[in-house]
Amino acid sequence: ALIITIVFYMRVTGDYSERTRLQLELEQKDAEISNRINIIRNIATKVAEGDYTVRVDDKQSDALGTVAGSLNSMARSLDESFKLLSDKEWLQTGLTNLNNVMIGEKEIETLSAEVIATIASYTESSSGALYLLEGKDLRRSGGYAFAIERSRDSIKFSEGLLGQSVTSGKPVELKEIPDESVTISFATGAVKPKHVIAIPIYDGYSIKGAMELATATSFNKRQLEFLTAAAPNIGIAISTSQNRRRLQELLEETQAQSE
Repeated sequence: ALIITIVFYMRVTGDYSERTRLQLELEQKDAEISNRINIIRNIATKVAEGDYTVRVDDKQSDALGTVAGSLNSMARSLDESFKLLSDKEWLQTGLTNLNNVMIGEKEIETLSAEVIATIASYTESSSGALYLLEGKDLRRSGGYAFAIERSRDSIKFSEGLLGQSVTSGKPVELKEIPDESVTISFATGAVKPKHVIAIPIYDGYSIKGAMELATATSFNKRQLEFLTAAAPNIGIAISTSQNRRRLQELLEETQAQSE
């Protein structure tokens, strides 16, 4: 009877130990699963709130294993997609605002001033100037936040960034301009910028002029895309205004002759 009791006790003790071990393993697994669910829930919540920059850190990655890479890839893809949509929306909004400014029968001087002010403000430029082609010269027609100097009223067709952009038919950029530089002159005058860009303006057929903008920081990709996309619209508006003025002058001349 004693031997049977001892054997029974050992068996019960062994069963209890095994049950305890299994219980601890189950509790550990449950804690790990709960931790994983909480991590995934937190990331999903941030993504749902529009925070696409959220990522699984190294500590969380150890808990999630290969799922961490998938979550990071998803968040990264969403971040890139929504950034692209945001940039497109920003571009379209800017073009719409610009087109609204150019609506109506405006004199070329008024049109030029409003256009360069709108462009410079939307791209957060420090200063800007719009020059129109007159013969072999580029003559300033509008400016934004820069010191007016008579020496910059007119620029030769082939001189400076404006001249290069008109001659090449492409945007011309100048970056990281030293503060101590005194050999480079800009249409935008006294400002010491870090980034200057000149954009040629076409109406679809011929060159109408160019605009030059400067910033104390640096133009980003979407700002440069906006400037390039806006140039043809500006060219058409300028051409329309110039043609309207020529027609008005012709009518006045004809009327004067008939009298």
